[in-house]
Amino acid sequence: MNPSRRALLAGLASSGLLALPRPGRAGAPAKPLNILVISSDEHNPDFFSHLGHQVSTPNLDRLRADSMSLERVYTSTPICAPTRASFLTSTWPQQHGQINNSKALDSSLPTMAGFFSDQGYETVCYGKLHTNTDEGLYTFGFDDLLNWECGTRWDDIHSGYRKESTPTSSYDSVDAALYDAMPDTRMKGRVLGHAGQHWDYTLVGEAKKYLAQDHAQPFLLYVSFINPHYPFSLPGDFYYQYDRDTVTLPSTDHTTAEAISAGAAKSLATHGWGDLTDAQQKMQLARYMGCVSFLDWMVGELLDALELAGLADDTLVVYLSDHGDMAASKGLWLKSLMYEGVTRKPMYLRLPGVTEPGSSFTDPVNEVDILPTLAGMVGLGAKLPREQISGRDLSQPILHSALGGDPLMAAAGLGIERQHTAFSHLNYNDAEPWMTMVVAQDLKYIRYYDGDLGGVYDRELYDLGDDPNEDNSLADDPAANDLMDEMDALIDEHLASLAA
Repeated sequence: MNPSRRALLAGLASSGLLALPRPGRAGAPAKPLNILVISSDEHNPDFFSHLGHQVSTPNLDRLRADSMSLERVYTSTPICAPTRASFLTSTWPQQHGQINNSKALDSSLPTMAGFFSDQGYETVCYGKLHTNTDEGLYTFGFDDLLNWECGTRWDDIHSGYRKESTPTSSYDSVDAALYDAMPDTRMKGRVLGHAGQHWDYTLVGEAKKYLAQDHAQPFLLYVSFINPHYPFSLPGDFYYQYDRDTVTLPSTDHTTAEAISAGAAKSLATHGWGDLTDAQQKMQLARYMGCVSFLDWMVGELLDALELAGLADDTLVVYLSDHGDMAASKGLWLKSLMYEGVTRKPMYLRLPGVTEPGSSFTDPVNEVDILPTLAGMVGLGAKLPREQISGRDLSQPILHSALGGDPLMAAAGLGIERQHTAFSHLNYNDAEPWMTMVVAQDLKYIRYYDGDLGGVYDRELYDLGDDPNEDNSLADDPAANDLMDEMDALIDEHLASLAA
C-alpha cells in the first residue's frame, strides 16, 4: 500500500470517518453498531468441518463463510482465567495480576464493558468470566452479568430451564469403564437427559431473549460458553453423535523420549496421556467432538436469533475461543502447552458491508489486541484509553487486508520488529514465566525457564510453513542460533515492558 494512502486511512480511522459503511444506509447517518461476542472454551482451531476435519460444524461454517477469519490470533496464556482477563482488560497477565487459574482479577481494573458503557452501550455478559471473584458482587462494568458464580439469581434462572428436562443423567457404561482406568479422569462426562441440564443451554436461552427485546441503545452482548471444555457432559444426541470406535485419531504422536518437548514431557508426567490406549483416546475424541457440535448448534441458535430480531446488518459478530486443546494431537490433551492447537485460537469477524466474506487476515495478533480492534471496527478506536491498555487497534490493517492491501509484515527473519509478533506465556508464580512463546510469520520460538536450573534450560524453534504439525524443532541446528538469539531478545524486551 502506498505510504501516503496508509497515513490517510489511519487518519480517517482515528477520526471515526472510515467507519463502516453498511448496506441500506446510503445518505443516512450511520446507526451505532451492536457487538455480539460468542466465546467458547478450549476449541481447537482445526476442529471445523470447513477445514476438512471429521467434526460437523455447519453453523460455524456458515459464519466463517460470511466473515473474515483472523488466522493467527494467539492466547496470552494457554489456560482459562488469565487469558479471559486479558481479553476483558487488554492487558497481559503480568499486568492484570491473574497470572494463573488460582489468582483473582482486580475488580477495580478498567474493562471492555466499562469502555463500551462509557460510549453509550448497554453491556451484558451471559456466561463464564472466570475472574475468581464473587461475580454477583463485582460486575466488572457489565450492566447485567449472569453465570453460575452469581448466586441465587443464576440458580433461579437455571432451574427454570431444568424444568424442561428429564431429571436424570447417566454414565455410559463402556465410557465409564474406559475413563475409570485412566490416570486422569477429569474429562469423564455424563449423558444428559435434556439440554436444559447443561449450563450453556441456559446461556443461549437468555441471550435469545435479550436479542428479541427492543434496544434503545447499542449493545455489547458477550455470550461465554463452557463447551467444548471438559467434563464431556452432553445431551444424548450430541454425546452419541460420533462413534467412539470409528473416529480417526491424529497421525502424529510425540510420546517418544527423543521427540518430546519439555512442555509435553511435563504434561505426560502430570496426566499420564502416554498410558492411554487407542480405545481411550478415541472415546475422549468422540466426546470432545460432540461438545464442539453442541457448541456449533448453540452458535446457530444465536445467529438465527440475531437475524430474526432484524439486527444482523447492524451488528459486529465475533466468534473466538479462549485457547485450544490438544485433543489427542501428539497423544496429548488439554492445555498448558505452546503447540498451535492450544495457543492459536479461532476468531471470526462478521460485519456486513465491511468485512469481506470468506477473507482472511494472516498476520500474528495478540490476545490484548482484540478489545482495541473491536473498538476500532465499530468506529470507536479514537476513544480508547491508550494509557490503560496494552493492545493495538488492528482494525485498519485488517480491513486493508480484506480490501486487497498489504499485511502488517511481508516477511520474517533476521530484523524482526516486535510490533509484528505475538507472545504467550505460562506462569506458575510471580517469577519469569516457565514457558514463553514468540511467533513472527512462520517462525515460532519457545523457551523454558527455571531459576533453580540457572535460567533458560530448553528451547524449541519451528518453521510453521514447512512444519505445521510442529514435529521437528530446529533448535539444535547451529544455523538457527542467531535467529534464536534475536527471538530471546524480543522476549526479554517484551517481558521487561510488562514489568515497567
